[in-house]
Amino acid sequence: IITMISYLIFICWLAIYSYKLKGSKILRNILAPAITSFSSMSSAAALPFSIKAAEANTGNKNVADVVMPATSNTHMIGDSICIPILSMILLLAFGHPMPSISAYFIFALTFVITKFSGAGIPGGSILIMIPVLESCLGFTPEMVALITICYMLLDPITSTGNVIGNNIFVIHFNKLYLFIAKKLKK
Repeated sequence: IITMISYLIFICWLAIYSYKLKGSKILRNILAPAITSFSSMSSAAALPFSIKAAEANTGNKNVADVVMPATSNTHMIGDSICIPILSMILLLAFGHPMPSISAYFIFALTFVITKFSGAGIPGGSILIMIPVLESCLGFTPEMVALITICYMLLDPITSTGNVIGNNIFVIHFNKLYLFIAKKLKK
């Protein structure tokens, strides 16, 4: 959780200071989707609020309408930080050795590819990751049960991290889009 929060603070700080934006305005706009995702454990449920927040934070309705729905199920920063760290903790807790660099690389690659099939619903990420954890890291049924329970307890927090990360991503994407559009007009 500390790693996820630190990352979110960093990318938010980067958006605020790089683009000269008001942090209070960004955080105020992100509050409704964050509360919705925390209470529903769902990025999908927060999507209408996220689109409004992205539009308010960027001033660009077209980018908000296109980028937010396209990334809400694949750009899950909270899950992408939480599940690998939780997996390593459980490997050590059950007496398994840490995976080699090559084994972890295969896990990470498979994890990223599998994330594209996820949905922003409660528990959706861990359910699609179970086969990856079993095949790449050698998770036993007991480990699968424990990571599922732990994940469900953390899901409100990771879903909120996903939604906040998606909203900040749209700010960065909008600035990149405007930069490219400006260069193409020259």
